[in-house]
Amino acid sequence: MGGTRAHAATRGLTVELRASEASGAPVAEAVQLYGSSHALVIGIDGYTNGWPRLSKAVEDARAVAEALEAKGFSVTLKTNLNSNDLEDVLKEFFVIKVANPESRLFLACVVGGF
Repeated sequence: MGGTRAHAATRGLTVELRASEASGAPVAEAVQLYGSSHALVIGIDGYTNGWPRLSKAVEDARAVAEALEAKGFSVTLKTNLNSNDLEDVLKEFFVIKVANPESRLFLACVVGGF
């Protein structure tokens, strides 16, 4: 099974609503669109059952994970999962993270070259 990278950094998004569309209009109120950002990034090089092995998916997934962390996402990185582990990881991510309706979720499945 692959490694996990999880960081506590979360960043919500607050949008300022202006009193009118006029240039320089005062802010009427600020609305928070979500309270936290979570990403599940998956990279699989080692396929089985006749599928050819990929060469860069895990490397690319690590780069995607780092970029998302830099944008304030709490990232979980999984690599080279078998089908059972993949199913478990997806269920866990969506069941646990969806429990907080103010969370923003992002799923990235990275496929590398042959």
